[in-house]
Amino acid sequence: MISAVKKAGALVIAGIVLMTPFLGSALEKGASLSGSAEAGYRLRTDGENTDQDLIERLSVQGFGPWAALGEGREAGFVFAGALQSDIDGQTSETEFDPFREIADAYDQSTFGWIYLAYGEVSGPGALKLFRLGRQDSLELVPIAFDGGLITLRPEASRNFTLTALFGLPTNLYEDLNDRQGDSVVGVYADWRALRTLSLRAGYLDLRDRVELLDGREDTLKQGLAVAQAAFRPRLGDYLLGRISLQDGELRDVVLRGSHRDDARNLSVSAFYQGLYLTREAEPLTEDAFSVLLGDLHPYHQAGVTLYKGIGERLGVEAGAVVRGLRNEEDEGRFNHGYQRYLLSLFINKVPLARSELMLGADWWLATQENDVTEARTLRAEYNQRFGKRGLFRAGTAFDLYKIDEFTGEEREEAQTYYTDLTIPTVKNVLLLLSYSFEDSSLREVDTFRARLRYEF
Repeated sequence: MISAVKKAGALVIAGIVLMTPFLGSALEKGASLSGSAEAGYRLRTDGENTDQDLIERLSVQGFGPWAALGEGREAGFVFAGALQSDIDGQTSETEFDPFREIADAYDQSTFGWIYLAYGEVSGPGALKLFRLGRQDSLELVPIAFDGGLITLRPEASRNFTLTALFGLPTNLYEDLNDRQGDSVVGVYADWRALRTLSLRAGYLDLRDRVELLDGREDTLKQGLAVAQAAFRPRLGDYLLGRISLQDGELRDVVLRGSHRDDARNLSVSAFYQGLYLTREAEPLTEDAFSVLLGDLHPYHQAGVTLYKGIGERLGVEAGAVVRGLRNEEDEGRFNHGYQRYLLSLFINKVPLARSELMLGADWWLATQENDVTEARTLRAEYNQRFGKRGLFRAGTAFDLYKIDEFTGEEREEAQTYYTDLTIPTVKNVLLLLSYSFEDSSLREVDTFRARLRYEF
């Protein structure tokens, strides 16, 4: 634990270094400074093998007016990072380890990542936003990069902005000493065409050297064009349509809609997502786990959910999700077609005033290589709040297919039991404890986590 404290302290120092240029001029004028520092311990075991890790995280952000930049201008910074240390030491690449993950690919047992580290200036006028450093952008596709982003707002129109981004794509799990040939350049425009209608269109060019699944290295080149429309006809109603083209070919389509009627305590949501191109090993910057997981074949997926509240204490939810592959021969690891039908009952303020109980039933149906998999399962979750920040949570859930985001393994028919406890201790300090047991077709795994978080 002493080691964990030292490493968390190192992250704090790094954050303070980033703060220094702003503290003298901004904090005296009422700037805000917030964030959290967390030190944690994780234990995983399957009865025969164990894995222990120390994980520390730090996030800091500060913003405030900067008179030297002009009236109404604000300057700030954001920093987020993590450190992970394998207490058990590393295993050999040739030695079997069921808990081997991406972090074990480094030469040392302790490694750190900087997720965000940028400064920005924003305010009125033609220059709406300028940001420089390690950052991410979600407007076209989720992408992290080291570079700059600038948003311009023509003085003639308050409803139109133009944004450009440029730099080097950030892959947290690659050798940063060799980024020759890497680049990302993008531009997109946002237009508030009507009070209820927002439009976005943009283009992203990405060149990224990555290591493929077979060990080869290659520079992947991708051009992505995106168009999106969001319609909000009235409070509680929302429609979204999004289409993207990859190198001139239709890549994917997303449609989402929701309706909320507070007077009737009723809500409805529906979605459709279609992938029309086989997406092979792509840059980690664009699809966080695609290089790890492999090919993703064309599919269509749609779902609908209906919720109706009954008084203050009861609520009923029903829904369905259907996913089908365009070519059934593509069925395989990470590529499945299935149907899920669900029914849930929500009970509030029983047995205590701040308690929430959910009871649910699911029917799963999947076909693979002429074999039909059918599962009828139950799920439940109980939440009990206490004090100002205290929370106890316990429940169980079932997944017909589940992907371990750390190891890349796919598990089938995974039943998970979990419990969490958040305990406020002294001012601004939380103790977070959690335990989960997962029983799947692959193996049984127990996971225990303990974290101490300071928020400021």
